[in-house]
Amino acid sequence: MGNQMLSQVYELIVLRRPLVTVLVITLLALVFGWKGTGFKVDASADALVLENDKALEYFRTINKRYASPDFLIITYTPQTPLLSAASIGTVAALRDDLKQIPVVDSVLSMLDVPLLYSPKMALSELSNGIRTLESPDIDFSLVKKEFRQSPIYRDMIMSPDGSTTALLINLKRDKHQANLLHERERLRKLKTEGALTPEQIKQYEEVSAEYRFYNNYVSTRMRKDISEIRRIMDKYRSDATLYLGGLPMISSDMISFIQ
Repeated sequence: MGNQMLSQVYELIVLRRPLVTVLVITLLALVFGWKGTGFKVDASADALVLENDKALEYFRTINKRYASPDFLIITYTPQTPLLSAASIGTVAALRDDLKQIPVVDSVLSMLDVPLLYSPKMALSELSNGIRTLESPDIDFSLVKKEFRQSPIYRDMIMSPDGSTTALLINLKRDKHQANLLHERERLRKLKTEGALTPEQIKQYEEVSAEYRFYNNYVSTRMRKDISEIRRIMDKYRSDATLYLGGLPMISSDMISFIQ
């Protein structure tokens, strides 16, 4: 009985008035489409965990005490042997290009790490300068052995098969964003404890709004920086296979995918 009544209502309202139905659907599509332009995605830690998550609170406490910047990693697998002159020159050019991006603080590659066992250096020799892959008269067989067997470098600088290396891209720390987050968390903790004064409630709302606005700005800027890094990587894809990884990249790609 109920299904029959629904069918009759559907026929009366929809099927017998096709033009009205099409107009209503078109109007709704336009309204939702227009509202959708203001749709924003928050891929920050705030959106992925509970407001008072203890693990996140502990992480932020440690991160504030021992601050470390965000970073990206590029894996590089050349068509020529990794420790050949051609590959070393390409890694050097890629590293130098990446350093030109304003958000990049430093780039660490296999060319920059100190070589302590190629051959082995005594402590007294360190005062004469650290040996690297860019130093003259390097024994590449000893370098390969050091990269693959050293407890410091093993599986970090070179893959076990000796075909792939990685470049660590350290990004500049945004102090303004960090300060806003710290202030918001301080006030949020007081709010949870019910210890906010009326003036602090207003301050909490203002800081939270400013943090959301600035965080959106940082996310937009990061997407542009990721695109620039990929543009630089494209210059070297004819000679090697390159992949980009890291949390900033994952967050940026997730937002772009949803949009």
